[in-house]
Amino acid sequence: MTEKDKEDFIKLNMEGLSAPIYTEDIKRKALQKMKFPKYKPAYQSLTLMENGWLVVIVESVMDEYTLFDIFDKEGKYIANFKTPVLAEGVFSSFLFFKNNKAYIVAIEDEYRYVKRYNYEVQEYKDDKWVRKK
Repeated sequence: MTEKDKEDFIKLNMEGLSAPIYTEDIKRKALQKMKFPKYKPAYQSLTLMENGWLVVIVESVMDEYTLFDIFDKEGKYIANFKTPVLAEGVFSSFLFFKNNKAYIVAIEDEYRYVKRYNYEVQEYKDDKWVRKK
């Protein structure tokens, strides 16, 4: 668990303490009570693709990247990839796939909305990348 991980967690969770009833003193006391584990979990969340593959969000670093692992229907590891598409905090559980599109909650300037991305599964065959059927 790095200092950046802790700062990101605090940033995401302190948004809920923005109501006027939460004074700076209450916020400071809440921060003092926070305890962090020594190690990060092995994954943040997981979801199934419509073809039965398992997509695991391994790590999401705020303002940087999200790291994914993919497993086939039998549980065999297929691939991993890193993308600037962010899956932050509790919203990383809101990720699903439908009709060759991936949907995820995005956060920009504290505004949350659903983003849709096209994707294509490819394989390396005959010295080139081709669409997997």
